[in-house]
Amino acid sequence: MMDLLNPATTDQIFDALYAPSNSLEQMSNQALSNGIDLYMKEQYEDAAKEFKRSIGLSANSDFSVSATNYLAQTYLKLGDSDEAVKAYEMGIQNNSYDADLRMSLGNLHFSEGRYVEAQESYEAAVRLDDSAGSRFALGQVFLKTNRLREAELQFQKVRRLTPESTNGDYGLGLTYAKMEQPEKAIKHFEAALKLKKDFYDAHFEIGTLYADMGDMEKATEINDFLED
Repeated sequence: MMDLLNPATTDQIFDALYAPSNSLEQMSNQALSNGIDLYMKEQYEDAAKEFKRSIGLSANSDFSVSATNYLAQTYLKLGDSDEAVKAYEMGIQNNSYDADLRMSLGNLHFSEGRYVEAQESYEAAVRLDDSAGSRFALGQVFLKTNRLREAELQFQKVRRLTPESTNGDYGLGLTYAKMEQPEKAIKHFEAALKLKKDFYDAHFEIGTLYADMGDMEKATEINDFLED
């Protein structure tokens, strides 16, 4: 008769219970690896099949998240953005607490000009992981849709969350430029440049603002610097 209190027996039972799951994860990982190899060879249709198999074998694992991202990118390579969206949506159903998948879906919507859907995805990402990256992305949506006070709020939060990053000041600069407050915008672009001297986008925005303000001497000086 099996001694259930024996530690060795307990270990055997534990191994028996978890072996099938581990095996499925190993198979999922192998399918993911196969899919990546095919993706790198630009054999996208075959790669998609492997990524789907990886997801099906272990839908709630880290392998599934990676396979979902690859599957979506594969569909984009095939020119099918609708299937890419479906891939992300399926991945989110399987891994509802993964903020990165929601960010990726939001980025896809944003690139396609679907700003309402992008906002929904970014806001869901913020609820799961209130990070500077998700706040910055949300601020970009508000900029695109001219909700400038909301954009300002998001970029201020980015600045507080990551004061060592240029993103907060750069976002605020873009926002104040659209608000037609050039002096305030230049102040934030210059703050970004203090953090990163070779931040050429910030130099360009400052030059554009000086040109709009009629200060062609400063605008030309920045243009010459950028050309050099």
